[in-house]
Amino acid sequence: MKVNRSVLAEIPWWSRVPTLADIKHEPVNWLIKDFLPLATFMLLVGKPGSYKSWLALDLARAAALGQDFAQLRGSAAREVLYIDRENGSSLIAHRREVLGIPETPRLRYWGRWVSLPFPGIGSKELIEFAEQVRPLIVFDSLVRFHEGNENDNTEMARVMDGFVGLARKGATVLVLHHAGKESEKNFRGASEIEAAPDIACRVDRISERTIRVRQFKNRLTQERSFEFVWTRFGFESAICERGAA
Repeated sequence: MKVNRSVLAEIPWWSRVPTLADIKHEPVNWLIKDFLPLATFMLLVGKPGSYKSWLALDLARAAALGQDFAQLRGSAAREVLYIDRENGSSLIAHRREVLGIPETPRLRYWGRWVSLPFPGIGSKELIEFAEQVRPLIVFDSLVRFHEGNENDNTEMARVMDGFVGLARKGATVLVLHHAGKESEKNFRGASEIEAAPDIACRVDRISERTIRVRQFKNRLTQERSFEFVWTRFGFESAICERGAA
């Protein structure tokens, strides 16, 4: 059926914008049920020693093996690329042993010791990887992936747009970042760091073996708070609270 362009041109542009009632509720597809949605950008902030890198690596294990994380249901196994510009190889090998992560071709780890150059966040290679494979990509940590002023919103908007672009192409993007020095500030740096992600969480260590992950932003569902208990096999139990913020 051909559209009469002359008639269409006479219809005001604004009348072709969908009404509020036209918008349908889209169910959330989860990589980790109630915690990490697929094809989204999550920011995970915490102070040193809060176990945020351990948490990210255990999430990578669950995604690569298609397993549950703590008591939260996982999804089908998928490719995982963990990009680490913070830690050394010996420490990562130790963490893998402690977490009991078996050998799997789906979990790839790029560290400073790898001779293969890492493609930039907005590179054609990484965008194609996101679009074709729909992986989980972990960036550890934000400060190591840009040369801009962390407190400048204009500069940080460009950096964060790169992560958003990967998520919009189908990757699930997890970016680790440092918490603010002030107790009332969730993260360090410009407000654009919080504005860009779909979900932003803060990790706090509340005892020797327990951490709390509190969402302070969630565009997809109600904000939640989680408590994960650390055992010698990783994070094995979870308590979830709705309406955490």
